[in-house]
Amino acid sequence: ARLRDLELRCASDFSNKSRSRQEEWDEFAQEVQASCFAWEEANRTYQDDTMEKVQSCKDRLDEAVRQREEADDDIVAALNQYTQVLQEAVASASRGSLIA
Repeated sequence: ARLRDLELRCASDFSNKSRSRQEEWDEFAQEVQASCFAWEEANRTYQDDTMEKVQSCKDRLDEAVRQREEADDDIVAALNQYTQVLQEAVASASRGSLIA
């Protein structure tokens, strides 16, 4: 009878500890899952913020390139006008010296 009681007590203790360990494991698995979800959300937020900043930099760079190209076009137009006026002045001076 004592041996039987001891076996029953051991089986009961084992069952209780096994249940307790399973509950601890389940809690741990839930914590890991929650932690993974939080990490994924933080990573997604970081990526979104980074992409927004990259796009902002790209937009500013595109605008700077557009302004630079516009300024270059203005410089070329001014140089062309200057060259034309200079050529006209030289032509006029040449005609004047031929007449004199």
